[in-house]
Formats: sequence, C-alpha cells, structure tokens
Amino acid sequence: MRALRILLVEDDVLVRCGTADMLSYAGHHVVEAGSAPEALEIFARGEIIDLLITDNRMPGMSGAALIARVREGWPTLPILLVTGYASREEGIGPDVGLLTKPFREARLLTAVSEIVERSPAQERRRSV
Repeated sequence: MRALRILLVEDDVLVRCGTADMLSYAGHHVVEAGSAPEALEIFARGEIIDLLITDNRMPGMSGAALIARVREGWPTLPILLVTGYASREEGIGPDVGLLTKPFREARLLTAVSEIVERSPAQERRRSV
C-alpha cells in the first residue's frame, strides 16, 4: 500500500500518540487533531487527507457527528471509526470501517488497508 496522509482524531493524548506512532512507523504521514472541531478546521484549510481515523467518544462532538459533517464535503473519503464498543453507532453506514479498542498495530494496519482498498475513491484511482 502507498503511504497515506491520515488525519487522526483522538482526544486522549496517549492513545493519539501511540496510534500516530504505529501509523508513522508503517510509512504514513499523520496529521493529529485532539478534537472533532480541530479536525474540521484542518479540512477547512484544504489539507489533502487520504483517510480519516476518528475516535467516537469525545467531548463536545462525537466521532459519529464528525463523520456526518465530513461526509457533506468529502463523500468518498475513507473513514475508520475507533470505538470501545463492538456495535455500530446509529447513523454510521457500512462505508465506514470499524476498529474496536483496544487494538494492536497489526489490526490497525489491516483495518487501514481494508477501508482504503474498498473505498470508492480507491476504485477511481485504479481505473485512471
């Protein structure tokens, strides 16, 4: 898999740093955000993002709410929702990958690969 520019949204600093390290060691460029509003600011600046990875339970705005907002402007962006709960949150469609906490590096990288490979944006890249 090619190196991706990944926006990682996680309010817990230790979890965010650990996850960012795992992704960076795999060759990806990680842009970190500590909240959903901070992530929306990154999108508003026009930064190119290949994949959004977001925690679900965050103060202020949940990952599910962030996903709904992101889908308005970037409907085909691959998204991976990280949650401590095994079930899908209401409103999260099958186009969003789901990764349950806790996870190990191998599972994270597999989930990243799976969601990027099945995304509509990836299909367009293959056909060009």
